Amino acid sequence: MVFDILCYVEVFDEETKQWNYMFRSDNPEPINQWYNNLEKFLGSFDLGFLFEEINKQKDSNAVDKYKGLPKDCSQEIVKAHHFYVEEVKMCESVSYLDLTDLLHFDYEKKFDLAAIAEEDYCLYQFDFNKCKKPFISHKEWLGEDFFVELQKIKHQFSTYSKCRLVYFVWEVFLRHNICCVIN
Repeated sequence: MVFDILCYVEVFDEETKQWNYMFRSDNPEPINQWYNNLEKFLGSFDLGFLFEEINKQKDSNAVDKYKGLPKDCSQEIVKAHHFYVEEVKMCESVSYLDLTDLLHFDYEKKFDLAAIAEEDYCLYQFDFNKCKKPFISHKEWLGEDFFVELQKIKHQFSTYSKCRLVYFVWEVFLRHNICCVIN
């Protein structure tokens, strides 16, 4: 089983005391009420292992690894939740974390590549053919472009006292009869 992460950014407005969904671009497409076209962040990275590790560190005694939808989230995120979870039933799990959790994480921490079934390789962006090590750091897994993107997010929202990522988890099951090409 593979997890795809659909990640959105919210910032806390100190004046209104509310969380606000933030657009990625300066000139976003208007939000369509019939389908979810919110702008995703960190969408070109395989974040499942990273978010799982961060959640384990923060909630070492937690029974459920996903916290659910924040009770105080923006209306745009509530609508995205309705779309992903209730309407199209694409995602079953929702959670969130602070941007500081991503910024302060030890990316040299390693995880076991054997946790990934060989038939699932084609669902990841990582080049498994080039890596002959059984354990890999999150830094190597995510690649340099991730850190460039993370710094852009940090700078884009640095004027806000709080910034969080609300993410939807899409569990992808690979059928054995699907043909995929490994780079």
